[in-house]
Amino acid sequence: LVNRQGEVVKRYAPTTKPEAITADIEKLLE
Repeated sequence: LVNRQGEVVKRYAPTTKPEAITADIEKLLE
């Protein structure tokens, strides 16, 4: 997961379901 500045914030396994990272994505969009 990359922020607006292009910095890596968090990495996930290829098998991670999108629903599992929704909260992290929403936090970055604020």
